[in-house]
Amino acid sequence: MMNIHKMLKVTIGFIFIFIIFAYFIIDYLFNSCYVIAPERISSIPPEAVWAGGPDGGSWFLCKKESGRDDLYSCVIYNDFTGTVWSKGLYVLRRYEWNEAKKQAEYFPAEPVESLQYVFYGGSIIELRGSLALVPDGIIDYPVGKGYIKRQRYNLGKPIGEEYQISESELK
Repeated sequence: MMNIHKMLKVTIGFIFIFIIFAYFIIDYLFNSCYVIAPERISSIPPEAVWAGGPDGGSWFLCKKESGRDDLYSCVIYNDFTGTVWSKGLYVLRRYEWNEAKKQAEYFPAEPVESLQYVFYGGSIIELRGSLALVPDGIIDYPVGKGYIKRQRYNLGKPIGEEYQISESELK
């Protein structure tokens, strides 16, 4: 009789520990997958959309250019400071991973109703559905103190050397 009571207590103890362990695992998985956008800084336009992960993200403001279904004028903002990370023209592309070359290859994409941002990789804007906005034309990267780093791109590939200009030269 004593062994049955002891086994019952041990079994109930294991069930209790399992339930507590399962609760913490589910809580961790749920909270690590659900990311909330940071508070919008006043310098970020209301129509900008945030995308990112637990380690941060970006605010995106992309508008389709008239006359082309694949060309967008974009401004990407730092999600905590509200400063502009980059701005310029981007073209919509579909991408596939080329295992032999160990890089993504970009192809023309069908027009989309709306852009579903994933993250900004420093030059390319990753979108859901194996899509991306790749720089095409001049992209400006403000570097502070009134200067801009400027780079020209052709369908995501840099053309020539980047250079710096003062913001006053743009006016």
